[in-house]
Amino acid sequence: SVGAVVDAAVRAVAGGMSVLLPWSPAGGSSLGLVEAIAGALSVRFHAARPPLLALVSPVGADCLSHASSLAEWVDCRRAERAFEPQLPFAFDALQSEGRLLCVGSLDALPSPLPHPAIVLAPDPSLRTGPAAALLREWRHPARGRRALLLLTAPLPVPTLRPEEHCAQLLAPFSPLGHVQPLLRPLDLRTGEVEAYSMLEAMAPRIAVLPPAPLRSLERVRAAPVRRLAPSATLLLPASQPCLSARIAGPLADATRMRCLAGG
Repeated sequence: SVGAVVDAAVRAVAGGMSVLLPWSPAGGSSLGLVEAIAGALSVRFHAARPPLLALVSPVGADCLSHASSLAEWVDCRRAERAFEPQLPFAFDALQSEGRLLCVGSLDALPSPLPHPAIVLAPDPSLRTGPAAALLREWRHPARGRRALLLLTAPLPVPTLRPEEHCAQLLAPFSPLGHVQPLLRPLDLRTGEVEAYSMLEAMAPRIAVLPPAPLRSLERVRAAPVRRLAPSATLLLPASQPCLSARIAGPLADATRMRCLAGG
């Protein structure tokens, strides 16, 4: 959960360890994690200046900016702030107060980097990007400072054991020296219960599901189920009034959209 990730990061810096959190800045849930860590640091270090929280990404600043201006795309609680009026995220305030540093590359970080610090950097694969470069630097024995590598990406294969996943992911960086890996998978995809509740609330005319849908969705009586086989075509007639289609993320990612102009 987000709470487990935040707790692990704050406990580490409170114990004198810097934290490297490989991540991807795209998506409101990921941005919410940044805000949650900043808030937890303020509470834990209320009597002193909190450790540096840095976001390293060439697109990080744009993501923060768009997240604050497109309130309709975030969760309901954040979207309601726009009517108060408030920004859905507190990134502007965090940056102006010096509690969040957003830079485009590792070269733009303070040198030397304050210790302890929390650095969020792409990419979760640890095969490219600033996170891999920073891990190579931090694992060097001459550095002599303890650090926590906080891995939050979901397991690529559900049947893969966590220790096997860590071994494969960190093989190019062995030995890790003073870096301690910690696996806290953060899977923010829609779960079975949420999907069932959503369909019950929406009461769609037809529910189009992948070839192997969640079992509980078969119980949704308000929505006849249609299977969408690989390479199948789903036609949505735009000319019909009062017709709307909602496509969930995983299905949308695997769908090639085409707009056919009618005569």
